Amino acid sequence: MTTDFFDECTADITMPKGFRDTTYKNDACPSWGFNVFQIFIDHPDPNERELGPEKPRFCIMLEKDYGDTHTWSYECETWEEVLKTVSIRSCDPPSVSEEWHMDCPECGRDDKIFINGRVELLLTPDGTENTCSNFADWDDNSYAHCGHCFFEGTVKNFKIPADVEGCNGGIITFDKEEA
Repeated sequence: MTTDFFDECTADITMPKGFRDTTYKNDACPSWGFNVFQIFIDHPDPNERELGPEKPRFCIMLEKDYGDTHTWSYECETWEEVLKTVSIRSCDPPSVSEEWHMDCPECGRDDKIFINGRVELLLTPDGTENTCSNFADWDDNSYAHCGHCFFEGTVKNFKIPADVEGCNGGIITFDKEEA
């Protein structure tokens, strides 16, 4: 597929704030990510679609499951259905990005963020022993990295700015501004 084809697939859509381009060069059509979702956008003309005219234009899946054929997905024909689906599904149990307002600033994923925290260890002749079984202290200056793309930084680098979240009391809102 050419860049021109990808451009044609999204020409009639204005991406809301908070959406990010997740297209991979070998994909059959472009994709955009929002929260935990990856949305594949095929050509508006059914006769130009990669998988044929009988397939819906949009396919929504969980971004973390990209490449896995045994995952949740939803297909629909209109952009309004896409926005409604990701809005409703975003009210499911919170993800890391929803609960902690953090995701990887490089790849946008939130399911493998590693944080170096401080723990108290007791030094003994046999080695060390953790004295605080379920407690680790960390803050904005703690080292963090993404287990997907290996981006490294501090926790502060992984925090999602409030104006990007698009969430208002658990209700996802979409502005018509370009991302």
